Amino acid sequence: MKRAKQIAAIIGALLLAALYILTLVFALMKRSDWFQWFQASIFCTVAVPVLIYGMQLLCRVLKKKSD
Repeated sequence: MKRAKQIAAIIGALLLAALYILTLVFALMKRSDWFQWFQASIFCTVAVPVLIYGMQLLCRVLKKKSD
């Protein structure tokens, strides 16, 4: 179980780092639709950690009920 948590944490950290880099890239783009990409990237930067936290909380609650 500990190994799975470590792998999930590494994947989450890499995903967030990629989102931060993409946000910067979209902010510096010279295309006409850069703002839509930028907004989507900002949304994902906020939504992904919230979803991860929600899944952890749900797993914790369900684990306590099964014990």
